[in-house]
Amino acid sequence: MANLCAGRGRRSIGSQQRQGMVSAVELAQSNRQQVVETEHLLKDLLEKKNGLARIIFTKAGIDNSALLQATERYIERQPKVTGNISGAMLGQSLDSLLNRAKGHMKDFGDNYTSIEHLSPAEDIRIGKELFGQFGLNAKATKHAITAIRGTQTVTDQAPENKYEALEKFGVDLTEMARQGKLDPVIGRDDEIRRLAQRIVQGDVPEALANRKLISLDLGALIAGAKFQGEFEDRLKAVLKEVKESEGYIVLFIDEIHMVVGASATSGAMDVGNLLKPMLGHGELRCIGATTIKEYRKYLEKDAALESAEISEMEKLLHLDEHLHKRFFGQDPAVQAVADAIRRSRAGLADPNRPIASFMFMGPTGVGETELAKALAEYLFDTDKALLRFDMSAWRSTPCSGSLALLQDTWDTRKAGQLTESVRRRPYSVVLFDEIEKAADVFNIFLQILDDGHVTDSQGRTVNFANTVVNLGSQHILDALKSSGDKNAAYQTLQNVQHRKISLKITDDTVQVFAKLGYDPNYPVSWLKGF
Repeated sequence: MANLCAGRGRRSIGSQQRQGMVSAVELAQSNRQQVVETEHLLKDLLEKKNGLARIIFTKAGIDNSALLQATERYIERQPKVTGNISGAMLGQSLDSLLNRAKGHMKDFGDNYTSIEHLSPAEDIRIGKELFGQFGLNAKATKHAITAIRGTQTVTDQAPENKYEALEKFGVDLTEMARQGKLDPVIGRDDEIRRLAQRIVQGDVPEALANRKLISLDLGALIAGAKFQGEFEDRLKAVLKEVKESEGYIVLFIDEIHMVVGASATSGAMDVGNLLKPMLGHGELRCIGATTIKEYRKYLEKDAALESAEISEMEKLLHLDEHLHKRFFGQDPAVQAVADAIRRSRAGLADPNRPIASFMFMGPTGVGETELAKALAEYLFDTDKALLRFDMSAWRSTPCSGSLALLQDTWDTRKAGQLTESVRRRPYSVVLFDEIEKAADVFNIFLQILDDGHVTDSQGRTVNFANTVVNLGSQHILDALKSSGDKNAAYQTLQNVQHRKISLKITDDTVQVFAKLGYDPNYPVSWLKGF
């Protein structure tokens, strides 16, 4: 082997290429062939089931098994030596292949030659014969290599483990769910698998829509890592792919306490030191599973890992305070909303009906819409989760308001605004404003509040179980009062106490505002014009 590597800048040769050359010599000798050629190296690369060469050929659309068989037949046809075999000789084609690999290394900006630099498709010996049969050329090979490498560069002698790291060291739960391959389990795994299934079904908040949920296989990550730095490199490659997905990939780490914080084994790398900066900068979306005991022992004390995040229970306890951060006054209405949400989250509400339903009653401009926005932001992490329908607009539609909500106003073949909006955003706050102006849709409201679903014009059932339904009205509607969770009467402006707000103006200004700006029916909206 020393003779074969002489004069080739052995320091720039990657470990897998070096191993491949050693095996190629052994293959040549076992076939009683003194000249080591491209076909011997190719056979060795194809026999590595999880090797980079097979991954490249697969990406290029080649059947590896068929290619291996064809390579073996080619080797069998080559001349054999009788008697003793000594002193393996480097064949001309393989010599050219190795020289081209150094050129490819420079083209990619790499420091070492790796398996992908060895492109048998360019070989004038076996490459011309075999790859012509399989329809593979240098251009297709390079395209496959680029797709696999991504933005990675070869900076050490073992770069292959860093390519497609998530595919090697992770399990795509969303893809398994899409193919119906997720087995029913119990416990934490059940929650994660159910999340994967809901992502595939589109039954998740906007922040998780169309995301890929990948479970990190720590066993595979550790297996075969001969030294600590190799494991760290593999993990860095995984996290790099997650970061480059820009939020598209959500990483799941089971038994996370085993690899982060104080529980990391003595002398072993603490994964937390890699996770913390990415979590802190919002570059990593990660779900970690552990027991309460292990969480309190290893994770809770680390603010970077715990993310200083409060529990769901604590959030619920302070919901009214959260709503008041962007919504002043109206304490009775806010308290009624907070109580109803807490009751639902505690499991005391009907799971088939909306999370909660409210009837907001009061004059225009006292904050019904703003409270609904604040609630959407709290529950679903964005106020864009508010779906608002102005019911006064339904009086001018060419069909009844009830029908317009369920089918397109002008094209009966399309779904209606309400049903299509909720289908696209099943986690939302739905606000029906001025409902007293569209009495013919009351039957739909009653069905949503009582049954938790409606059927659109296409015969599809639209589920409202993950929505909060708000009905806004300037008048009390007895037909709907009994169906809502809470009825909140809004106070007019003179009864709202603006805490920690001071305004210093002259007496003359007060007189002007009092004369021109006050209207008992439109208090806030009218004053905003001034």
